[in-house]
Amino acid sequence: TASAERDGVRRIIVLNGLGSIAERASESERMMRMAFASFTTKTISPDGLDLPAVDVWLGDKRALAVSLAEPISVSAHIRAFDVAKTELVLDMPLEAPIKAGESVGKLVVTIEGRAPIVGDVIADEDVAKLGFFGRAIEGLGLMLGDDGSA
Repeated sequence: TASAERDGVRRIIVLNGLGSIAERASESERMMRMAFASFTTKTISPDGLDLPAVDVWLGDKRALAVSLAEPISVSAHIRAFDVAKTELVLDMPLEAPIKAGESVGKLVVTIEGRAPIVGDVIADEDVAKLGFFGRAIEGLGLMLGDDGSA
C-alpha cells in the first residue's frame, strides 16, 4: 500500500503480486503519478445546480422549486466526467401538502464503472393542499381533459 498527498489531495494505492521490492517501488511511483494526473474529485453544490421546478398534485401551487439537500462529491477518472449522467428521480406523484426541506426525490449521478452516487432533493418552499373547492375544480378539469397547462 502507498499513500501520498499533493496540494491537499490524498491518493491511496494498493499493489499486489509483484516479484521484488524494486518492482513494487517502481510500480508504486508510476501508479501514484497516474493517480494524481488522471483522477479527480468534483463537487456538485446545491448553489451551483439549477434543478427544474416539479409538478405538484392538488397543491395551492402547481410547480415546486427543488434543490440538492447537500453537496455531493464524485471521484473518477477525468475522462469519465465527459460521459457522466445525472437524473432527477422524484417520489411521484408529488401530492400536497409539502413542507420546505422535505425530501421529494433523489439526484442520481451515473459514471461508468462505479455504483451510482445519490443525493437527496428537497422542497425549497411549502405547498399547501387545495381546499375542497380547489380540489373539486381540479377534479372537474381532469374529467374535461384539462392538463392544467393553460
